[in-house]
Amino acid sequence: MGMYEFASPDALAVAGGNLWVANATGNSLTELSSSTGTVVRVVTEATGHFNDPQALASDGTHLWVANFASNTVSEVMLSTGALVRTLSSSVAISGPVALYADSVHLWVANFARNSVSEFLESTGALVQVLSGSQGFNGPISFASDGTNLWVADFSSNAITEINQTTGALVQVLNSSKLLLKNPESLVFDGTRLWVANTSNTVTEINEKTGALIQVLPKAKYNFNNPQSMVSDGTHLWVANAWGSTLTEITESTGALVQTLGGTPSFSGPIAMAYDGKNVWTANFNNATVTETTASTGLIQQILSNPQYQFANPSAITISGNNVWVASATSLTELNRTTCMPIQVLSGAAYGIDDPQAILSDGTHLWVANEFGNAISELNASTGALIAVISAKSFGINNPQALASDGTHLYVANANGNSVTEINEATGALVKVFTGSSFGFNGPEALVSVGTSLYVANQTGNSISVVNEKTGTISSVWNSPTLALSAPDAMTSDGTNLWVANAKGNSVTEINAATGVLTQVLSGSTYGFADPVAIIADAARLWVANQHGSTVSEIDQATGKPVQVLSGSIYGFNNWSALASDGSHLWVADYGTSAVTEINEVDGSLNELLTNSAPVMVGGTESR
Repeated sequence: MGMYEFASPDALAVAGGNLWVANATGNSLTELSSSTGTVVRVVTEATGHFNDPQALASDGTHLWVANFASNTVSEVMLSTGALVRTLSSSVAISGPVALYADSVHLWVANFARNSVSEFLESTGALVQVLSGSQGFNGPISFASDGTNLWVADFSSNAITEINQTTGALVQVLNSSKLLLKNPESLVFDGTRLWVANTSNTVTEINEKTGALIQVLPKAKYNFNNPQSMVSDGTHLWVANAWGSTLTEITESTGALVQTLGGTPSFSGPIAMAYDGKNVWTANFNNATVTETTASTGLIQQILSNPQYQFANPSAITISGNNVWVASATSLTELNRTTCMPIQVLSGAAYGIDDPQAILSDGTHLWVANEFGNAISELNASTGALIAVISAKSFGINNPQALASDGTHLYVANANGNSVTEINEATGALVKVFTGSSFGFNGPEALVSVGTSLYVANQTGNSISVVNEKTGTISSVWNSPTLALSAPDAMTSDGTNLWVANAKGNSVTEINAATGVLTQVLSGSTYGFADPVAIIADAARLWVANQHGSTVSEIDQATGKPVQVLSGSIYGFNNWSALASDGSHLWVADYGTSAVTEINEVDGSLNELLTNSAPVMVGGTESR
C-alpha cells in the first residue's frame, strides 16, 4: 500500500469514482480508491500550488481546491492530478473556505471578504462577485437544489439563497425561530435543507418555503461543534468535531438513529463525503480517514499514516525527497518535505540487525548491519528488498561505515580490519582490501573523494588512503601532528577532510590531496564531548556529541565555532547520526528514539519527530 501522507485532513470529495482528501498542513491532496481505501496518488504542493487547502469541489472531470492561505483556487485533472490552472484575484478570492461546481459555474465562498464569486468552469474566467446586497457575512458553506444555491453565513447567523443562473438574491433566512447560530454546514436531501450550527444544534428547513420544520437539540442528539454533514438519501450524518462522534439521523422524521464515537474511530472529525455506499470522515486531530457503511453504521476501516516506530535510531540518510532512518531492527522512510512517515520496513527478511550505517546511491539503499554481519540492499524508490549480502567471501565483519564512489560501495569491517568493495549495479563482490600494508586497525569511518577512499582507523589512530582505481594503498596518515585520537567519523567537501576524534574531543582538518594538517579544532567553545558523527553542508560543519547530547555548528571557512545546539527542545540524548539535504540537518537520536530536523541557516528547530502521534490543537480548522 502506498503512503497516505495525511496531514491535518480537513476536506473530502468523492470525484471520478475515488475519494480525495485535502491535507491542510501538508499542502497536498491524497487520492484514494473508494472501493479499497488504497492510495492512488498524492498530489503535492509543488504540483498543485496548494496552500492550506480547505475545500474541494468537482464537475466529474476536474477538481477545484480552495487554498485559504494563498487566496487562490487550484484546478487539477481528476484523471492525472495535473494542474490545469490556478485562479487568483485580489477582488474575487479572499479566504476561500467553500466551493461548489454546478457543471457550468464554480462558486467560491470568501470568508475574509464576505462575498461569493462565480467563475466559468471551462475557462476559469470570473463572471461576477456577489456581495453587499446579497448580505453575505462570513460565507462558509454551500448547498444546491439544482436551481438555487444556499449559502451559510457564519457571522450573521443567516442562510442566503441565490439563483444559480443569475446570482440574483432569492431570500435571506434569518428568523430567530430558526435558531441559526454560527451555521457551519449545509445539506440538501431533496426535500429539506439541514443546517449544522456550532451552537450544537441542527436546524431542519423546508427547502421550498424556507419555513422551519424543527430544531434538533444538543441534549438528545449529542451534538458537539458539528462542522460537517452528508446525506445518504435516507439518513443525515453529522460530524461533531469536539465530541469526536458521528450522529446518524432519519431524514424523514428527524429521529436519532445512533451516535458513533470515540477515538480511535473518530478524532476531531471535520469533513465528510458519501460515495453511494459508505460515509467517509476526515479526522483532523489524529490525521486519519474513517470509512463507515451507511446502511449499518459499521466502521469498515480507519486509514492512518504509518507511525514512525523509531527504536534507538542509529543511522540516517537522504534519498531524493525522502529520509531513511535505521533503527535497531527496522527502517523508517519519511517524506522530508512533510516529515510524514511513508513506510516502516521490518522483519527477518530485510536483515536489519543493529544497523550502523545507511547510504543511498540514488538507485539502491544500503544498510550495514553490525550484529548480522550483513549488508542489506533495497530499492531506494520503493523499499523493496533486493538482497542481503552475508556470504563469507565478502568478508563482512562488524560493518561500521559505508561510502560510495558512484559505481562501487565500500564497507568498513571493524573486526575484520578490512574494507569490502561491492559493485552497486550488480551487488557482486569486487574485492576485499586486507593486509598489513593497508594499515587498517578498527576501521570506523569512510569517505570517498575523487579516486581516493579515506578510511579512519579508530584503534590505530590513523587514516588509510586507498586508490580506488587500483585497489592499492596510497598512504597511511598517522603523524602525531594530526592529533588523531579514536577517529570515528569523517566528512569532506571535496578538498578538505574533517575527522571527529572521539577520545580527543576534537576535529582534525586535513588537506585531502596532500594529507597535510590544516588545523585541529578543540576547546570548550566548540562543545565537543565524544563526537561521534560529523557532516558538511555548503558552509558549515555539524558535529554530534554523544556525551554532551549536543550538536556543534562550525564555520567551514574559518573553523570557528558558530553555536552549540542543546536543550530538550531539540530532543538530543546520547549518541546521534547526521544527514543533510542541503537546507536542513537531520539528527537521528538514539537515546530519545526521535529524529530532529534543523534549519541549517540559523540552527533553529524545524521539527522534532517522535513516536507520539501529532495532534493538532483546538479540534477545528483555522480561518
